[in-house]
Amino acid sequence: MGQCKHCGSEVKEGMRFCGNCGAPQEAAEPEVKAEATGELAAAKQEAPGEDRSPAPTAAVGEVAEETAATVAEENAVTGTEESTAAGQEAPGEDRSPAPTVAVGEVAEETAATVAEENAVTTTAEGSSALPAPAAEASGEPVATAAGENAVTGTEESAAAGQEAPGEPVKRKSRRLRTALFAAVAVAVAAVGTAVLLHRMTAMTGERFVRVQAEALRQEAAPFEGLGAVFENGFSSDFVFSMQMSRSRLLALSRSGNEDYMLVAKALQRGIQAKVDFGRHLETAVLNLEFGTDDSAKLNFDCFLDSEKFGYRIPQVGKQVFVLNYPEVLGQYSGGARFSTAELAALVPSKELLSASAARYGRVLAAAVKPKEIKVKKRAYISHVLKRQLDHEMKGAYTVYTWNPDRETLETLFRSLAAEMREDKDFADWYNKRQEAGEELAKVLGMGRGKAAGFSDVADYVEKHAADWAETLEKRNLRWKLVMQGKEVAAIRVVDNGERPLFCYERDQIGDTLYHGVGGEVFLGTFAEERSKKENSYEGRVIGRLAMFGDAWLWGFRLYYSKVPLDGKPSVLGLPNGSYRYTYFDADRPDRKYTFEVKEKWGRSVYELDDGYDKFTLTATRKGSAEKPTGREVDISDELSGSGKSLPQEKFSDIIEKL
Repeated sequence: MGQCKHCGSEVKEGMRFCGNCGAPQEAAEPEVKAEATGELAAAKQEAPGEDRSPAPTAAVGEVAEETAATVAEENAVTGTEESTAAGQEAPGEDRSPAPTVAVGEVAEETAATVAEENAVTTTAEGSSALPAPAAEASGEPVATAAGENAVTGTEESAAAGQEAPGEPVKRKSRRLRTALFAAVAVAVAAVGTAVLLHRMTAMTGERFVRVQAEALRQEAAPFEGLGAVFENGFSSDFVFSMQMSRSRLLALSRSGNEDYMLVAKALQRGIQAKVDFGRHLETAVLNLEFGTDDSAKLNFDCFLDSEKFGYRIPQVGKQVFVLNYPEVLGQYSGGARFSTAELAALVPSKELLSASAARYGRVLAAAVKPKEIKVKKRAYISHVLKRQLDHEMKGAYTVYTWNPDRETLETLFRSLAAEMREDKDFADWYNKRQEAGEELAKVLGMGRGKAAGFSDVADYVEKHAADWAETLEKRNLRWKLVMQGKEVAAIRVVDNGERPLFCYERDQIGDTLYHGVGGEVFLGTFAEERSKKENSYEGRVIGRLAMFGDAWLWGFRLYYSKVPLDGKPSVLGLPNGSYRYTYFDADRPDRKYTFEVKEKWGRSVYELDDGYDKFTLTATRKGSAEKPTGREVDISDELSGSGKSLPQEKFSDIIEKL
């Protein structure tokens, strides 16, 4: 045994570095090296039951601390051999310890950095971690390893009860600070990971609303083309013809009805209609031609704009008869004025709808508190797909149920009312739409009341918020989101007895898709089954309308096949393919029709067969209708009774004169 010349601690024979401060000792003979190493290894064996692990820190970094302690012990055992060989290694050789696997990588890197700082600090205080030649030759990795060994040696000496009396308090504080810093780093990393996973997987109110809105938006995407006709306009040249069966022609000829025979001949020749609708249906042009043959035909050309309606019959004359219809309708309706220019106000823009949906979606999401959502993993019993397509939704599902109480519902309704008062853009559109609708109702003789404004609707919602909330609580309103993995499998809004007010379901089995929607909101159900074949789709669509419970009043079944995978729509929107349509109701036998949609000569061709006659409709993708021109003759005064208001019983006379 000897004493360290630097700190005075006892040093075993053969040790080249002080176990307390890490200062180098006098060089020992080579044969003593193995003996010293053996003694140090023997010192490592602790007494039974003795706890040599560092003081416990945060539980999150327990695995990382145990790994660090293991590495520290291994460094202490091999420290003598590594220090002896340090002066013999090639300059620049990497002597840093091999990387270990721990739970917190950030904590390990932080601990290594702190250990290196401790080694540098010790050297600055008067003790070099390595002999000068070795430190200069080995470079930065050696300094790091030596720093780790110095810290490890100090900790082990303290654990073994060999710490020298009177060691400075600041050294203890530094070691404690190092351990705490590493533990905090591990804790921060683990908590951050947990928070990230929670935000990704927890069902918040925002996610509850967003995933359902996205699923329904995707289902509605195929119908966006219908709105495009109103928004962008539409033009096409149609030819409609009919090929009658021999039995039908024989029956018409034996009937002796000349009108029927003329219609039959006109249909066999074909009726041509060229149409052109402007944006928002503000303008329209129609060129109509029909007849029994080329020598006996009739043309009727007409147009409509925001101020007048005009028509011309070329076989009668070149004059264009025009009618100032807003004025005539105003006289008939007692002053109400309506024209096609006001049709644009009846339909909101896509941008306005998106902005308003986001606005009120945020209000709904704020009302759905995560603590109010109950989560269960269970099987799901289909309501729509089972009844319409005889398809069972199998597998395990996660069901999120929001069952709001009266207080939550009342707060939701009042929040909606407050948001409605702030929604100026939607209010402007709604008020214009109400004014246009009010004028149209007066023109049609359907009502003369004052239309409610958007602020009136907001007041109505707030006024009845408490009553609605109480009613829905009594009906035990529940909103259910059914998920299978990351996909929405069903959306159900139910009340007492699981009666669906709204139900959407979707299931995918291989290349076959099942989806449908129903509930009391629609007074019926609609469902589709679609299968992907080699290069086309086939499937069926079933729809039923119910007015009283489950008593179906009418419905339809549409089977389709040979529909191209690209789904390119025809002129009228229906994809090319073969179709079989069946209409049924409670009082009449089923009626069946087969028809086919195909592309031919750059046109869409629709062929329908009812078993007796064959109807054919062709449509071009771009129309050639022309507005009739010529000398205009105003017939407004004639139709309006020379400026006098027309009684309602004379309205039929206007139609007859037209």
